[in-house]
Amino acid sequence: LARAQALMALGRYGDAIVEFNRSLEIAAELGNAEDEAFALSRKGLALILSEDLEAAGSCLELAITRAGEINDVTTIAVSRILLAWAALLKGDAETARTLHTPAAAYFADKENWVISYTNDEWQLNTWAIESALIAAEIAFRTGDSGAGALLAGAVDAAERAFSPAHICKAVAFAASLL
Repeated sequence: LARAQALMALGRYGDAIVEFNRSLEIAAELGNAEDEAFALSRKGLALILSEDLEAAGSCLELAITRAGEINDVTTIAVSRILLAWAALLKGDAETARTLHTPAAAYFADKENWVISYTNDEWQLNTWAIESALIAAEIAFRTGDSGAGALLAGAVDAAERAFSPAHICKAVAFAASLL
C-alpha cells in the first residue's frame, strides 16, 4: 500500500493502480478486509486522478461495500468524498451533494472519528479539510450563498492543521471563481 500511495503522490497514477491491484491481491491472500477496503478507496482516488471516472466510481462503490462489511466508517466516508468529487468532475453537483452529505457529517465532528492503523488523526484532519473543500464547491455549483463561508472554513481548518497544500488548493479554487 505504501508503494502505491507513494507512486500516486508522484503523479504516476498508472503505476499506482498496478500497485494497488497488487495490494488487493495480498490483502485477499491474507484475509485482511481492512486493507482491502482501504486499497480500493485509494485506488479509486488514483483512478480519479488518471481521469477514469467510471472505473473510479465502480472501485469506490466496492470500497464502500467492503468497508461496510467490517464497519469501517472512515473508509466509507473517504470513499463518499471521492465519489462526490468524481460527480463534481462530471458536472453533477446534486449527486455530489447527496454522496457527500453523510461524509461531511462524519468529518464535521472529531468525536465520530475512528482511529486505526490505516487512518490516523493526521489523515482524518486531511480528509476533513477535503470534505470542507468539496462542500464549498458543491455550494458554489448549486448557487448556495454559503459557498464563501464554507471555503473560509476550509482555509481555517487547513491553517489549524498546518497544511499549506490545502491552503493552496483552497486559494486556487477561490481564484477559479473570479
